[in-house]
Amino acid sequence: MKDKASDFPELNDSEWLSDFALAVDIMEYMNELNTHLQGQDMLAHNIHAKVEAFKAKLQLIYAGMNKGNCDHMPTLKQTSVCGNKLGYYASKLQDLHKEFSERFGDFDLVNVDMSIVSRPFSVEVEGIPTYLQMEILDLQSDNLLKDNFREMSLSCFYASLNDATFPRLKSLARKILVLFVCM
Repeated sequence: MKDKASDFPELNDSEWLSDFALAVDIMEYMNELNTHLQGQDMLAHNIHAKVEAFKAKLQLIYAGMNKGNCDHMPTLKQTSVCGNKLGYYASKLQDLHKEFSERFGDFDLVNVDMSIVSRPFSVEVEGIPTYLQMEILDLQSDNLLKDNFREMSLSCFYASLNDATFPRLKSLARKILVLFVCM
């Protein structure tokens, strides 16, 4: 390949190499996210958590770049990046964060409901809709149900709840658990 160096002039361009390194690192994070989002048991609250973690990572990388730190971008860190280029890269990371926030913004509309379904024993009753408060209190005070919650999948747990005692909670769980279900 050394005798073919003239075929790839980009490899001698430090600006192109740092741009490429940024792309490599970002694609690594996006590939990791993509891998986490795949799978049979991936429910809406799991997807939301992974996307939120990805967005938080983008913010952390952005903050680091604004301070001249590329520690979370290992490929980029190995290149010689001009200081003014880091500001440009940081702005691109902000654009990517904004895009993810917009694309997954619908999750914000059901975030409270997802929290109730995925963590019914730890939600603050005052912070949930009033139509669910009494049922959640009944649920949280039942130690057998608490044990079942730890031992069962979410769908099995909610299917096991008594229809007469938890009608609204079961209805909410059905709505949330069917979001993005992979068959």
